[in-house]
Amino acid sequence: MLLLAVVGPTDLHAQDFRRGDFDGNGVVEPLVDFWAFFWDYDLQSQTYSGPCEDAADFNDDGDVGPQDALDLLINSWGQGDPPGSVAAPGLTNCGPDPTPDALGCAFYDCVPDPPPAVMVGALLEIGSCVGEVFDEVVVPVTLDHGASIFGFSFRVCHDPTLLEVIGVGVGPDLPVGGTYGEFHHIDANGDGWEVAYHADFFFLTPIPPETRTVFLPTYRLLAEGNDSFDFCAGNSVVAMPPRIVRGDGVAFTLATLAGAIDIIVPPIVNESCATSLPITAGTHAVTNLGATSDGPAIGGSCAISSIENDVWWSVDAPCDGVLTVLLESAEFAPQVAVYPGSACSPPGPPIACGAGADEALVEVPVTVGDSLLIQIGGDGSSTGAASLTISCSPSPTYLPSSDLIAPDPNDESFFGLQVSLSGTTLAIAEPGDDANFDEMGAVHIYEKVGTSWILEETLEPDPPQPVARFGTAIDLDGDRLAVTQVGRLNVYARVAGQWVLEYTAVPPLGQPMVGYGTTVSLSGDTVAVGGQMTDTVWVHRDTPSGWVTDPEITIPDVGQNQFGWAVAVDGDRLLVSDPSGYAVVGRAHVFEFDGAGWNRTADLIPTDAVAGDACGVTIDLEGDRAFLGAIGQDSGCPTINPCESGAVYVFEFGPGGWTEAAKIESPSPFPLEVF
Repeated sequence: MLLLAVVGPTDLHAQDFRRGDFDGNGVVEPLVDFWAFFWDYDLQSQTYSGPCEDAADFNDDGDVGPQDALDLLINSWGQGDPPGSVAAPGLTNCGPDPTPDALGCAFYDCVPDPPPAVMVGALLEIGSCVGEVFDEVVVPVTLDHGASIFGFSFRVCHDPTLLEVIGVGVGPDLPVGGTYGEFHHIDANGDGWEVAYHADFFFLTPIPPETRTVFLPTYRLLAEGNDSFDFCAGNSVVAMPPRIVRGDGVAFTLATLAGAIDIIVPPIVNESCATSLPITAGTHAVTNLGATSDGPAIGGSCAISSIENDVWWSVDAPCDGVLTVLLESAEFAPQVAVYPGSACSPPGPPIACGAGADEALVEVPVTVGDSLLIQIGGDGSSTGAASLTISCSPSPTYLPSSDLIAPDPNDESFFGLQVSLSGTTLAIAEPGDDANFDEMGAVHIYEKVGTSWILEETLEPDPPQPVARFGTAIDLDGDRLAVTQVGRLNVYARVAGQWVLEYTAVPPLGQPMVGYGTTVSLSGDTVAVGGQMTDTVWVHRDTPSGWVTDPEITIPDVGQNQFGWAVAVDGDRLLVSDPSGYAVVGRAHVFEFDGAGWNRTADLIPTDAVAGDACGVTIDLEGDRAFLGAIGQDSGCPTINPCESGAVYVFEFGPGGWTEAAKIESPSPFPLEVF
């Protein structure tokens, strides 16, 4: 009996394959498979004779044609739909066709074939070079092929911590456009770049043999070290090993020669103050790689004690205003100090300094032409690249936009004795207003509309009464306004455009009415009230359960009854002045709210203050910065008695607590100026 085995269409259709593997070698390589497709496809009869029709049906439309080869290039190189959208089984998986059609596989082996033989007489080489950190270098890639070719492809890898690809240019000897160069693909990403080149889609004009520079990649050198530009299959969805397609359509492996890169750190010429380099406004790439730690101790009021691995720059202020120095780095914790002048023996103490995890910012008031020294570096834990930005903002010129006059002017109404501005709302006190009763007082609320200030509402004491002096002190914060009068605090809230009285308070029994409320400060839901000769400060807070009054704040060592002369509150921090305290030198006290009460945490006393300076006669508080006015300070005209030119002291809070940061005096001090 004769037995005959027949392999039918069903067996062919059930064959596993990789979609896009036109040559059937078990792996998808776009350039090689593209040429393999056209080698097995007859354009005249539009028939395909390759090993697997299913694998060649890249777009899974049930038909095999040139569009499948083009779609392979477009999708696998990310120029069309993402590779993941390719119909199953896909570029990297091997499996059956999930959408059976009339196409099948004559034969297919999912196990990849060994790489094709190395093409004799062909060499792909990337050059070697030496450069300094932050340089940009161009490394030529040459291809020597002793036979005519239709195309080639490869991928180059590198260490991304040492090198960054800026771009890949086409070499001068690579034909692009015209007779050759129908298509070329370049993609730079991550730790390398890849290219593919097709001389001609239809095997009409191969490139003749030649040694040619084919690509010119540009690298940025990131850090000191040694690396190689080496050829690799890469991390693409499809493999990109070095391949070349000869003029007869046969694919070969390219012999390769890797290039070496040696990155060195140039000697730093400005690592000491004496060798500082001039720098101008703008953003500059800088480094402290290789710098020693030889700068002076910072000292002064700076929160940092020293700057490690430091380098120096000198700058002449380009404007009258504020010079900003910003140092940013992802490689070390940046630190900056700015010193006056250009002397280096030593240069300190600094005018200002700054530090941070990834940036350090310093702002310095300057006059055009001022010479400054800038010291930059880190905390000693690491070194590396950074960006240094120098800018100068001219001082704004303030011109009157409106002249506001009391609605009912009269002698001794003191319109404008107290003012407070918040956003586009302005409150002006007129504590002597006697339009209804003698010295009853009023507060006028203005709103800025366009360029004009429009009177929105006038507030008066409720009930009206003589000598209330409503508006003795005021403070505005958003939609809330605090107003004091003789013996009373009033807190208003703006509701639907109207100012509504929401809270009042009076001094406790036994406390004097006179002097209460000569100063007031408002911050959000907190109001602090002080007064002259009261020796006491009262704090009122708006809580979810209503307004509460905290225990009275006093201190045992006041002495002259001026504790509370001025108050300033910002969030959970309170500043209280005592201008006659500390042996009549004057000072201010810092209190912090812990959720239950206000705790005295610091006493601010200027280092050069003497008796009679009245430090704290005026104060202000903004975050971690406190200001003390000292109208009796004599340093502006020390040989004249009395001088009292005045000054403002600035204190800042940092890791080491409160420190004196600056002393501001009149640009042209004169006797009795009380600046």
